[in-house]
Amino acid sequence: MKKALLLLFGVIVGLPAISQTQLGEISKLWKTKKVNVQDGSVYRYKLWDGSDTAIYYQTGIDTFEVTTTFKKITKEKPPVVLPDIISTLDDNSLSSAQAYNPAINAGNNVYITTGWSHMINQPWNQNPDGTPIHYNKSYSFVDIAGAYIELTCAPCYKIEWWTERRENHGIATVTLDDVAVGDVDQYSTATTNNTMLIYTTPTSLINDTHKLRISYTGRKNPAATQTNIGHDKFVIYQKQ
Repeated sequence: MKKALLLLFGVIVGLPAISQTQLGEISKLWKTKKVNVQDGSVYRYKLWDGSDTAIYYQTGIDTFEVTTTFKKITKEKPPVVLPDIISTLDDNSLSSAQAYNPAINAGNNVYITTGWSHMINQPWNQNPDGTPIHYNKSYSFVDIAGAYIELTCAPCYKIEWWTERRENHGIATVTLDDVAVGDVDQYSTATTNNTMLIYTTPTSLINDTHKLRISYTGRKNPAATQTNIGHDKFVIYQKQ
């Protein structure tokens, strides 16, 4: 007599020939059996010789026909994280929409005392070997009341302000999304030209439209020789 046993969603590991009641009659043990299958495929096999399956179906001398259906269980893969889009806005990009009373760049030696001074390709913009000190060998500074630099990114989640700390720079005020977030003192005991990361927006920003403004205050560290503020570049981070 033939009986049928249906195992759903199983994996064939080999069913040991173990009798539930007559262990002494065991003549052999089945080894683990591995079967390469595709999702949804059906595999049929038989058990012989009076043996029971691992789930203890008494067989006697009958033969069992077993059908196993394989179903592939897949875990959802995490979404691929795309790299940030990183862009740089140089002080060369100052425009009337970004800076109060900006200097008109009429050449490499523009200097307008009533507005932003935009200096490019000066000896102090670069090292003796010609490598740049300031981004694109240019730097802007201002010392007029009400002057500011403003950047709007749409969208972005982080903005870095890179500029110089030196003995002749003053204090700037930083405003983010029309809210004052504090002062940044550009004074340093250093007397050499340099550029560094001087301010980064908070890590809580979401990838959205943001506006960063750097404003001249007329204030300075008591040890500073001047009140001007300077600007080299903004670095903008945008998620794809």
